[in-house]
Amino acid sequence: MGGGGIVKEPHTYTFDRRYAKRTPVSCKERYLIDASTTYLMSQSAVDRILLDTPDAKFIVIMRDPIDRIKSHFNWYATRNVNVKKWSKEFYAPLTTPFDPDEHVNGAYKRFIQFSQYSTLLSLMLEKVDAKNVLYLYFGDLNDRPALVAETVRVFLGIEAFSDLSTPRLNPSRQSSYIKQVTPLSFLPESAKQILRPIINPFRKRKTKHFPKGEHWEQMLFTALHDDIKAYDKVGVDVGRFEIVSRFLHH
Repeated sequence: MGGGGIVKEPHTYTFDRRYAKRTPVSCKERYLIDASTTYLMSQSAVDRILLDTPDAKFIVIMRDPIDRIKSHFNWYATRNVNVKKWSKEFYAPLTTPFDPDEHVNGAYKRFIQFSQYSTLLSLMLEKVDAKNVLYLYFGDLNDRPALVAETVRVFLGIEAFSDLSTPRLNPSRQSSYIKQVTPLSFLPESAKQILRPIINPFRKRKTKHFPKGEHWEQMLFTALHDDIKAYDKVGVDVGRFEIVSRFLHH
């Protein structure tokens, strides 16, 4: 019915070298799943996907664009990079064309650009038939997972889902990634006593770097305002975004 590779986000169609070395699509599965997050940002990924798979289907999961930027910055700051304060990052945005190789430890700085949904989707819809594009909203993944699964099933034309995995919390939502990948529960108590002093400091590391306060949210809203106003042109439901809706109704 469907399958995915070992890597959830291979970014095969974004990087020139990966694209050149890709393995031809040939398997018994009806769908191969690729959850790469750079395909809308890339200037060539969608074209390359369609060359390999002309009837490819695209599922776009959207989070409140302001909340997404905050989460993006917090995540970036935990990637062992020399990150500046958000104020300095905000006032020095990247305006050059997206370069896949500009990442640092797999993370990109384009906090604003990744949230410009209208801009990114309009470029994609120039190439992809709208019937092959499904919009999902981040909140529904938590609040209505069964409905989301059914929506995806219908969109992909699958008779039924089988062997669905149980929901798991994304490691970035835990107090620390270290806690997720270094469990102690399976170890004997003697080993736990030795390892706790080593691991516990990492478990308590800071994971929230974006400054608090509506002031910064207002600045993000202003930066995204023109893009938000164009949501109707690409069929994005602005009412699904709590923070954006709050500022629109001020």
